[in-house]
Amino acid sequence: MLERRRAYGNDDGIPRSVNLQSNQLMLTIGQLNYIGDAFSSTSSDLAGLSYGLAYARSFTDYVAMEYWGDYSYASKDYTVGVATTTLKLQRYNLGIGPKIQKAVQIGRVESGMVLIPNIGLSAVWSSANGDTGAGGTSFNSSSLGAALSGGLDFQFGGALIAVKARYLMTTDVSGSLKSNNTSAFIP
Repeated sequence: MLERRRAYGNDDGIPRSVNLQSNQLMLTIGQLNYIGDAFSSTSSDLAGLSYGLAYARSFTDYVAMEYWGDYSYASKDYTVGVATTTLKLQRYNLGIGPKIQKAVQIGRVESGMVLIPNIGLSAVWSSANGDTGAGGTSFNSSSLGAALSGGLDFQFGGALIAVKARYLMTTDVSGSLKSNNTSAFIP
């Protein structure tokens, strides 16, 4: 019994659970890549920086609810024959959904350092607007879809650093634009 007490650093010998910060607030910066049939068949290399904010409320060391949003801007020059045009695109995403996580203690309990691998599935609403250059067409679009994410968080004390990849599948619901998939890397 004394050996168990020494191992867990408490008097009753019962293992202490790893407690994550119940409220996690993260500022994010990453890259949003448009792939597949996003906006046109030639826009597969369209990408832009993404800035966002995420909040996760951990109910246990295994389950959390995540709320997130981001803004991105992308611009790409295209040449068809002798004509050159620039596609400019702004996009806003809002998502909410559960996150499954596992807290892995690093070092002694007193250190407060925890690795948190996680996966999540979110419902997503997106709004995109942009134009195709001088005299070109402009567009506004609203999309609904889902996002699948996977990441690794590092918690030390009250601070949190996260690396996450998110794959968005959205379909235009306003009828003005065709965009079916995007992906995002968000550190």
